[in-house]
Amino acid sequence: MASVKFKKIALAVTLAAVMCLCAFLSACTTTTKAKGLTLNVGSGSTVEATVGQKIGLEANVSARALLSYSGEVEWTSSDDEVASVQSGIVSALSVGTAKITATAGKYSDYCVVDVTEGVLKVGIKDDVEGFGYYDPYLGEYTGMEVDLAYMIADELGYSDVDFVVTQGNERIDFLDEGIVDCVIATFSLTMERMSLVDFITTPYYTDYIRVLTRDDYKKKTGIESVTEIPDYIKGEIDTKKSDERCVVGTMEGTTARDAFTEYCKDAEIDETYDDGVNMHEIFVYREFESYEDAAEALEAGEINLFMGDYSIIRNFRTKTTSFTDDSFGEQDYCVATKKSTVQDAEDGTVTGNSLHDEIEKLITRWEDDGTMEALLEKWGLSETAEGGENA
Repeated sequence: MASVKFKKIALAVTLAAVMCLCAFLSACTTTTKAKGLTLNVGSGSTVEATVGQKIGLEANVSARALLSYSGEVEWTSSDDEVASVQSGIVSALSVGTAKITATAGKYSDYCVVDVTEGVLKVGIKDDVEGFGYYDPYLGEYTGMEVDLAYMIADELGYSDVDFVVTQGNERIDFLDEGIVDCVIATFSLTMERMSLVDFITTPYYTDYIRVLTRDDYKKKTGIESVTEIPDYIKGEIDTKKSDERCVVGTMEGTTARDAFTEYCKDAEIDETYDDGVNMHEIFVYREFESYEDAAEALEAGEINLFMGDYSIIRNFRTKTTSFTDDSFGEQDYCVATKKSTVQDAEDGTVTGNSLHDEIEKLITRWEDDGTMEALLEKWGLSETAEGGENA
């Protein structure tokens, strides 16, 4: 009996030892896998994102794993149309779920990205007919830039568009502060602005700056081009000893003044005049917050010239005003997004705007397949006044 009892005890001890060994091996395997490669958001976790957002993932590779693998971490997505990944940066592209996997040799970890619909916040104008205009009778925004915003939102899977009225001097600030996701507001691409925002480099419209003036000012000065104004001003100073100047109206936050200065340099026009005693300014500038205010100032004789993008200021021509023969300063209207910055937060998100690349693809495609031209024709914008026509 003692022998049998001893055998039972020995068997029990053996089974217990085996179970402990299995548990130990299992723990070692789990620990090795966990310590081999882990994602900063948690193994197998679900990360939520909205369309257009970027998520920053990090793969932490242990020293043990590095002993057997020294290459780069490979990133893959189970559905690149929902969420693509490159070097750990996940771009949420459309509604759905995608499994994002990081692999280093025999070690791997994954998370699931759940992409849901979002609202696209777009900065637009509300006073530029044909582009961005709030129609009080319809109670809604109209124009080609409004249509373009809806087209982008629809293609990228957004559920709706939230329009934010954006003045010329607010566009960059609104992007920086996250008030809007993108700006589609007669925003022309310049080198200076490119250092502050990310432009879609394919323009959706190209315009030129034109100059609107009163017919009685043309008659008084005898000019058909602004290049003739300095001679008129100099004559008034020399003969009448007056300090008459040409007052030029421009919009706040626009490139019109800089473009006009370049135009004067190219035409070898002096913007000042030294009569031997005093230095006189030929042109003085006044900025306005709205096109309506500038047009009213021109009608009232408070300014002599009103310059701006032709497609916009042509809407403010009246029976007593007309354009000069000047056309200068090519303006490429482009969609703009926030300047890209990559700053990993604790939750793995990345600050900045991920719309840029996707919008670039859309604009380029629509430019190539005629969609953009059809949109311009719809709003009467298919022809740009580059010459001296007064239509």
